[in-house]
Amino acid sequence: MRRIENLLAVVPIQSPGDEGTAKDIMNALARNLGTFSREVTVKVKEGVVTLMGTVPDQQTFERAERAAVFTYGVMKVDNQLRLDAS
Repeated sequence: MRRIENLLAVVPIQSPGDEGTAKDIMNALARNLGTFSREVTVKVKEGVVTLMGTVPDQQTFERAERAAVFTYGVMKVDNQLRLDAS
C-alpha cells in the first residue's frame, strides 16, 4: 500500500425543529405509554419541552419524562404531568 486518501466528510445533522421534536416525543410516548399517551400534551419551544396532562402512576410519569429527555433536539424538559388521584 502506497497511499491512503480519506474522502470521508462530516456532515452536521440538522435539528428536526420544534414541530418535528414534538412529533418524535409523541411517537415515543405512544410506544412507551400505550393508551396513556393520549392523556399527555407535548409543547416544544426552542428545544424546551413541556409535558402536561394526567397519568395514572409514578412509573408512567417517569417513563414519559425519560421519553422526552432522550429525544433528539430536546434541551430541557419541564414535566408538569400530574398523577391521577382516583
